[in-house]
Amino acid sequence: SDEIARLKQLRSNAVAPTRDYSGCGVLRRYFCQLHFLQTRFPMKDGEAAALSFTWTGVFSNKSVSMSDVSFDQASTLYNLGALHSQLGDYDSRTTDDGMRVSCTHFQCAAGAFDYLKENFPVAATPDLSSELMAMYTSLMLAQAQECLLEKSIKEKRKGTINSKLAQQVADYYSTALLVAESQPVAQAAAKKVKLWQKQFKIKALYFGSLAFMFAAAGSEEQGK
Repeated sequence: SDEIARLKQLRSNAVAPTRDYSGCGVLRRYFCQLHFLQTRFPMKDGEAAALSFTWTGVFSNKSVSMSDVSFDQASTLYNLGALHSQLGDYDSRTTDDGMRVSCTHFQCAAGAFDYLKENFPVAATPDLSSELMAMYTSLMLAQAQECLLEKSIKEKRKGTINSKLAQQVADYYSTALLVAESQPVAQAAAKKVKLWQKQFKIKALYFGSLAFMFAAAGSEEQGK
């Protein structure tokens, strides 16, 4: 029927979305359509209307197929978070609008990864594990907070304010580092985890140092 054809086309577009706002919209629509369908048809593993869904593993680069709508939903959410993170990185942060858009993308990415962690806690594949989603969430929040810090510095706000913002960035990176050191993350991303750990540690130390520097500047401003 026309409805099935449209659904197949929507999934095809969601598997390879355009890297822009439109792509995010396609992923959201497909996820919502899956949610609508699974409330009306038994589409989970072993149920009467279960269909086989295929995605490519993030780290294995191999096709993975499962007859469970939850796998399709989780994979779609992952791609939504990943696309928002890419768009956040693509936008120029040299202007106020660019900084705002980047911050929004990183916050949306964090929301997608956190929703995946909370609502799909049993990972269908290692690259969808709760630990990885927790790490990605902290990383996205750190980058969103970086945007706020950059804006605050540009606006020459008080040192005490910049110190708090910088410390929050450092805390998010420290949390990401802590999760990156866990065994599930090491097993899922063995080839990348060491680099992630180094980057998170450097970022946490750097922004922690900035927090102290701005705190000192704030004390000087207050004549302490």
